[in-house]
Amino acid sequence: MPLPYYVSPEQMMKDKAEYARKGIARGRSIVALEYQDGILLVAENPSTLLHKISEIYDRIAKALANAYSQALGNIFTEGLKPFEVEVLVVEVADGTNGKNEMYHVLYDGSIEDERNYAAMGGQAEEIRRLLKDQYREGLALADAVRVGIRALTVTQNKTLTDRDLEVAVLDQKRARRKFRRVANGELRAILGRPDPSEGGRPMGTS
Repeated sequence: MPLPYYVSPEQMMKDKAEYARKGIARGRSIVALEYQDGILLVAENPSTLLHKISEIYDRIAKALANAYSQALGNIFTEGLKPFEVEVLVVEVADGTNGKNEMYHVLYDGSIEDERNYAAMGGQAEEIRRLLKDQYREGLALADAVRVGIRALTVTQNKTLTDRDLEVAVLDQKRARRKFRRVANGELRAILGRPDPSEGGRPMGTS
């Protein structure tokens, strides 16, 4: 009678982690950067119907990150297959003396407390290396957008246009609702690029 196949718990956890990391690496990336008035989020997302960046109108970033952490951790340890997902929860400072919060929740439920910038999905390590080199504190919004797009482009073999991107900010200066999406027209204006529909060249990332 053949012996049953045995996999140690340690090896099973390693296999699950490798499975999740490979799945996440196939996804499109997103970056978050602190700029002088808040937090900028830039995602590669050509869909006009499905958003990768969403808003919850409340100041519950830490509680929300903990809830995601518990759910993903339970699935990772108890399920046969982990979720191939990571979550980035950000909250802009309340007032000029506050501190922005960025929590990166990994596939296994662990939480990383990020500062200045964060990246996930795709080739996140390579993106973080570029951000480490090019990020500066106190960036104006336009400069932060350029850095964010340049970071996403570092792993691409093509130029990302405004139609490939989803961009939003949490603006500390706004009185109540801090979240707003940056429309394509505003994005082209920030980068000083003409509208392709008017015969100009597509937006670049230089």
